[in-house]
Amino acid sequence: MTGPRLGLVFYVDPGFVDNIASASLELRELELARWIMLQPTDILDTELAPTAANAPGFEPCSATKSAHVYSQVLALLVHETDDTASPTAVRDAMPVATTVCSGGLYFITSDQAILEKRVELFAAFNLYTMTPERALAFAKRVKARYEHRESQPL
Repeated sequence: MTGPRLGLVFYVDPGFVDNIASASLELRELELARWIMLQPTDILDTELAPTAANAPGFEPCSATKSAHVYSQVLALLVHETDDTASPTAVRDAMPVATTVCSGGLYFITSDQAILEKRVELFAAFNLYTMTPERALAFAKRVKARYEHRESQPL
């Protein structure tokens, strides 16, 4: 299996699966046409499915590093530790930590609490956190540039 034509891999919050908004549907269409890849971040799919992180040359996080990244994300999102974190905070932190540990650059979510921390997530992990609408606009811009370059004579 080859990667997406644009080389864009978007890690998606588990809530994305049920999202039927226009932008989410269009992103799925771009994935079906193999322009982009949408990578789930829920625990079961992340553990069992092949991911961009399993590509040759990428070393996935060790259990120790995973725990460290998760703790950093949790502290950044809610200023809590494992001992004081609410179930909601844990649910918010897990997909972000999975994305970081997998080497992801782009994370799609509609969760306002996570989106409010996008500047901090970028500063800490070089992670672009965006809504489905922003991800779609970005993918369309990259696709348009790709198609323009491909249409130019050599």
